[in-house]
Amino acid sequence: MIDREELTRRIESLDDLPTLNFIHQKVINVANNPASSAADLAKVISLDPSLSSRVLKLSNSAYYGFPRKVTSISQAVTILGFKTVKNLAIGIMVYDNLFKNRDIDIDMKKLWEHSINVAIFSEVIGEELNYPNKEELFICGLLHDIGKAIWALINPNILKYVLKVCEKTGLSFYEVEIHLDIPSHQTTGEIICRKWNFPEIITLSVGNHHTPSSVEDVYSDVVDIVHVADLFSNAVFNDLNWYPSKLINEDAWNSLKLKPSMVIKTVQEVKKRFESAKDFLNI
Repeated sequence: MIDREELTRRIESLDDLPTLNFIHQKVINVANNPASSAADLAKVISLDPSLSSRVLKLSNSAYYGFPRKVTSISQAVTILGFKTVKNLAIGIMVYDNLFKNRDIDIDMKKLWEHSINVAIFSEVIGEELNYPNKEELFICGLLHDIGKAIWALINPNILKYVLKVCEKTGLSFYEVEIHLDIPSHQTTGEIICRKWNFPEIITLSVGNHHTPSSVEDVYSDVVDIVHVADLFSNAVFNDLNWYPSKLINEDAWNSLKLKPSMVIKTVQEVKKRFESAKDFLNI
């Protein structure tokens, strides 16, 4: 049996949730400060040798395809841009805290791979729609399912139980959460985003990617795109291990106005980019 009240209390109290280290928190502070410069970002990332080396590794990956080697964080910020490097750092921090070296009998690598798929789909859909901040779409897609990783961290038995119910009933992961009346993974993800003081654009997309119609502010387009990207990824890459939702939100779909030709082009481009994104699987 699930003690729903105790589960809700543990999540909302934040007692069991991981805390960012000092340098990681400084990266978030720089990311949230509109007055921050490229030099500010490079300086704070450089304080952490591990974070720096991995940002450089991703900067030099085939995904970005630069002809010459990026050798410093300052150079990475100059070439890739403030937003891209900031989001690479955030992605690495989330991977370290929630996905890396999880000694549990659950395929977290498959969940991370799905997250990368959704990140690429979100980015490419944004390009097709001429969305001005495609860098933000990538990180929003990458982090959309971190609530599931939180479940694996604080109570893997609950996570296994939800997956077992999915297997028996054919319901999606999100539908089972609602059926069991427990905090959903999008709610749990939003809580950790707020604890870590993530930018609002990330927090809202994590907390509403199954219910995009509930977001009616300047970030509604982002949430719509991540929602559609999630379903596209499930269909194209057969991401069935985590029992995905199969129902698309009509309001989100209609608001994006994706034409059939755009969908075909998007799928082709995502498949091509995923092959060059292998470095993201082992950061």
